[in-house]
Amino acid sequence: MAAEVVVAALLAALLMVMVAALVWQEAKRRADREPRVYVISEAVAFVRQRLPADIASRLDNAKVQRILEWEVYYLQGLAHTRPQDTIAGGDDEAIDFVIEGIRERNRVVHSREDVAAVLRLEADYLLAIGAVGPAVSDVAPTASSPDTIGRDPRGGEQR
Repeated sequence: MAAEVVVAALLAALLMVMVAALVWQEAKRRADREPRVYVISEAVAFVRQRLPADIASRLDNAKVQRILEWEVYYLQGLAHTRPQDTIAGGDDEAIDFVIEGIRERNRVVHSREDVAAVLRLEADYLLAIGAVGPAVSDVAPTASSPDTIGRDPRGGEQR
């Protein structure tokens, strides 16, 4: 009977040590993570510092900010309607949306090249602050990747 009490006490102590280790590990992990915050003025500065000289000569801070604001507006709408399609970095649809939005609302026309450069650099900013993961081309396909939908994850076509 005494041996059983000792074994039970040791098992209870071991369990408490394991729980304490898990709690400590989670607390340490959360303390190491800072919240990811998109600050428009920092994004503008980041983009402007990295723009090629010819594009930077055409786009001042206000124009870069306007492009970024329209991109954020586009991404927010896309995230609500098609979250699986939300891609930072300026695909053709995003570039068209930004160009048309600025043209209609602000009566200013930017070239595709200028908008594409700003959006690519915005993606670099998002990556730098940890708000997005690696580029899609850097990630191995998963069962829900567009190129694997309709295929059996083990290979071959689904029936």
